[in-house]
Amino acid sequence: MSTRAAIGIAQADGTIKAIYLHNDGYPAFAGAILAGWYNTAEKAEALIALGALSSIGEKIEPDPNKPHTFENRQEDVVFAYHRDRGDELRPGNIYKNKEHYQQAAKEDFWADYLYLFRDGKWFFYGFKIRDEWFRLETIICKQN
Repeated sequence: MSTRAAIGIAQADGTIKAIYLHNDGYPAFAGAILAGWYNTAEKAEALIALGALSSIGEKIEPDPNKPHTFENRQEDVVFAYHRDRGDELRPGNIYKNKEHYQQAAKEDFWADYLYLFRDGKWFFYGFKIRDEWFRLETIICKQN
């Protein structure tokens, strides 16, 4: 069973552009990767530009010297339906604002979680948690 999510980024005009994520959309996985590895506007935009995703990983680009197919995925690499499987590009949906995104994306993407990159920070909304947005933060623990 998949934990679907939508990954969105706030645009300068206040709209939200969001793409579909099929697998492992829960905050402890997708949320941690977004907050830890896609923590700048440039990185978030590059991820969104891939269109619909099968899975998210720490690396946006596969090693060009190794195969990266649906049956033979490179570890910790984003798997995008268009780039990596040859499907038609699904560039995402545009929502009028955060409230519209929150209302419509659950049905549009069958999403359990919504992610939003805004003002240099990641936020998430879980439909089964509470009716509010939470900031995603990564904590790096140094073991002595």
